Amino acid sequence: MFQIFTFWILITYATSFILQPNDYKVELVQAIFRHGDRTPTIYPTYPTDPYNASFYEPYGIGQLTNKGKQRAYMIGAMLKKRYADFLGEIYKPDYVYAYSRDLDRNKMTLQLVLAGIFPPTLQLTWNEKIYWMPHPMYINPNAFDFLSVIMKCSAYGKLWHQVINSSEIQKKLKSHKDFLTYISKSSGFPTDFSTAIKLYSIIRSQMSLDLPLPDWCTNEVFEKLEELMTLQYSMLTYTNDMKKFVAGPIIKRFLNNLKSHKSKDNNKKIYLYSANDYSIAAFAQAHNFTVPIVDYGCTIIFEKLRGRDNQIYVRVRVFAY
Repeated sequence: MFQIFTFWILITYATSFILQPNDYKVELVQAIFRHGDRTPTIYPTYPTDPYNASFYEPYGIGQLTNKGKQRAYMIGAMLKKRYADFLGEIYKPDYVYAYSRDLDRNKMTLQLVLAGIFPPTLQLTWNEKIYWMPHPMYINPNAFDFLSVIMKCSAYGKLWHQVINSSEIQKKLKSHKDFLTYISKSSGFPTDFSTAIKLYSIIRSQMSLDLPLPDWCTNEVFEKLEELMTLQYSMLTYTNDMKKFVAGPIIKRFLNNLKSHKSKDNNKKIYLYSANDYSIAAFAQAHNFTVPIVDYGCTIIFEKLRGRDNQIYVRVRVFAY
């Protein structure tokens, strides 16, 4: 079941009357989403982990699982249901742009989202036994792009280290000292903040595989790890400069798509971006959205709408599945 959070941004001047939701016509949809459920991205995971690599077969390390595939397909099905009248039933390449990070789990997620939005119609069915059709998508192999600033931008990395070493953040981390010591002794990892972030990522992926949690990781402990992960997300855009670095390129891409929409050579109806949790968290934090933890499949939709007053509006929806 999707949880929905809605935010409004006025692009042009406000009007003197209040418009109701049915007073808007959708003109463009842009969606950025986290990939589906995956196996842990590192192996060995942590020294005391009871699960070896065989538990992640046949998927492999850092790969989309069957549950992740189902979740990705559900994103597409949700988009199809919500925008059925706008997108239509038949896939037309001129109407769709799909871009992914150059990671297997992201590319697979994007293909499944496309499959959920555009299953083959009768005219496009190429095999009666396979209710699926291929769709073009774009990647930028091993490149620095608007979805990789946090991982690849050295200037942003310097800002991150300044923030994490600031007195304000260190004070917050000091309040978690006993907990960090506990999970360090339990996991065999060093006693620091990055340990908690790594453990959260590993354990969340193992939970998705229905693997029992180790004895030391009670529900209370996992909730504490989630709390620290939320702190990590908040630090991504802790300063205005950090917001510019990590959210700015995504916002610029979205706004450029809005500006070029309906131009002579642009008939796009939907843009799809397969990203990671940090990109989505940064976008949400930069706009002061109240978003739950950015779990697998979390999706932000950026709608261009035209009101009955002929003004252009943007509605931002956040879906957490």
